[in-house]
Amino acid sequence: MKCKNKVLVVEDEEMLRRCICRTLKFNEFVPLEASDGKEGIEIFREFSKDIILILTDIRMPGMDGVTFIQQIRSIDPKIKIIIQSAEHQYKGFSGSDGFLLKPYTINDLIEKINNVIGVPA
Repeated sequence: MKCKNKVLVVEDEEMLRRCICRTLKFNEFVPLEASDGKEGIEIFREFSKDIILILTDIRMPGMDGVTFIQQIRSIDPKIKIIIQSAEHQYKGFSGSDGFLLKPYTINDLIEKINNVIGVPA
């Protein structure tokens, strides 16, 4: 049986990525981890039918988050995407469905995810 509550976490900072993934598991999501945009594209192609949301950093080595989002949108224009960044200028980025300003709390993360995927508070 395939799990349909997978969240793709694209974050180059390993400690932060692992913390996010633990939080997601605790909240009954199934995290998929990618350390950069290129790896994120590969994982998305493999699991796209089961991924309900992507949480991505913007500043990453190799493929940055903006390019990553553009490529993901060319594959699936409807996938929900939340940007996480320490930089305010990405808050209104047109390719995303939500924004988290780093640093944020666990509650901020789960609230934003639930809001974007349409889970009532």
